[in-house]
Amino acid sequence: MWLRIPLNFKRILLLFTFFSLGWGIGTEFLAVPVSVDELALRPNPVLGFQFISNPSLLPTVHSSPVITLASGPWLGGARSTFLSYRWGRENWTAQTQLRYVGLEDLELRTDRPTDNPVARYGAYGVSGDQVFAIDRWGYRLGIAVRWVWMQIYDQSSAGGAIDFGVTKQVNRRVRWGASLLNLGKVSSFQKRKPTLPVRLLAGGSYQFQAGSLLNTLAVSGEWSSHVSNAILSVSNEVSWKQFRILFGSQVSGEVTTISAGISLHTGRFDLGYAFQSDSQGLGIPQSIELSTRLP
Repeated sequence: MWLRIPLNFKRILLLFTFFSLGWGIGTEFLAVPVSVDELALRPNPVLGFQFISNPSLLPTVHSSPVITLASGPWLGGARSTFLSYRWGRENWTAQTQLRYVGLEDLELRTDRPTDNPVARYGAYGVSGDQVFAIDRWGYRLGIAVRWVWMQIYDQSSAGGAIDFGVTKQVNRRVRWGASLLNLGKVSSFQKRKPTLPVRLLAGGSYQFQAGSLLNTLAVSGEWSSHVSNAILSVSNEVSWKQFRILFGSQVSGEVTTISAGISLHTGRFDLGYAFQSDSQGLGIPQSIELSTRLP
């Protein structure tokens, strides 16, 4: 039997790229940006609210808990959703979060051409994380424990992983950070056993004032066990009054990605939007995010 996706060749290619028909790199959904900061600033270990790329970047909660919901389309018709609940005190923060990436409208057919498919189904990846960050010995330290589950048609795989992260505020302007992600394993599908994308990120940031604008520029590198080339990212966060304006670019091999976003803080709420474009013309991923501080 074989799979048919009722769109075009690009979407078939994307299914192989991100889910590999459930056999080899389905765990790549763990590298899909699911928040506004991660999509706009590119995954980096030192800038923005990038607690998925570095658990030590989990922001401090000074008073009430914070709930965040983000969702948007990814490449090839896939969709991502992120939900989190964050709480803590002055020197430590904890967060429980769920991440989902799914692709619908897949069709299962036999070798004989027919008008109707044997079945319709989707390919999904879900993870649940418990994240903890604390200030110790002049560093911000973070750890995340993750449960992973994937399914395509009637086959599934599950497992667990752990992340480590650290950031250091060198002075008022300079900060560096590093993280090691997805150390763990998952169970086998019927024929093959997927592997987790182990990722190592390191980078630094520099903050400076330009009139009424507060700029933070960051440069970082990423090495992944599932990517043959190193990934270089350059990001810029501009703060002005109640707005945060976000820019990012990323280069890996022959693929170049640019992204941008904006976030507005008003009262108990933060509302953000981000999008991405790349040199392959495979679509425009987007994310809309809403955070609210509970009474």
